[in-house]
Amino acid sequence: MDSGTGLPVPIVESLSPSTILPVQPGLTWDPSWTYPWLLYNTPSGLGYFDQIYGFNAWPPQHLVDPATGAALPLLLKGPWAKLPPTLIDWGQLYVPIANLTYALLYQIDPTAVGALLTPAAIWGL
Repeated sequence: MDSGTGLPVPIVESLSPSTILPVQPGLTWDPSWTYPWLLYNTPSGLGYFDQIYGFNAWPPQHLVDPATGAALPLLLKGPWAKLPPTLIDWGQLYVPIANLTYALLYQIDPTAVGALLTPAAIWGL
């Protein structure tokens, strides 16, 4: 968060299947959706957890150019104030589910999941 504005500050400014996240999970939004996605680095490239559709490879189908099959850019620059707030309750429910799903899918020792960000770390609790 920007201490002056209270708005989120991006850790990366664009996403592609080869994006390496400096922390995970990372949050990203498509402004046309009402909830964020949790992003993870995976052995096969960037993945995301969607609270409705589960864990998937990046990009989601609606961000793929139907003519070329290439990923459409999802630029993460503002206006941040127009994005819906991500409630702490959402994070407390979905971050542990996403972390466990990630660990199970990629056969990571569940005790190693503690190395992933938690709701407390993401929301600064």
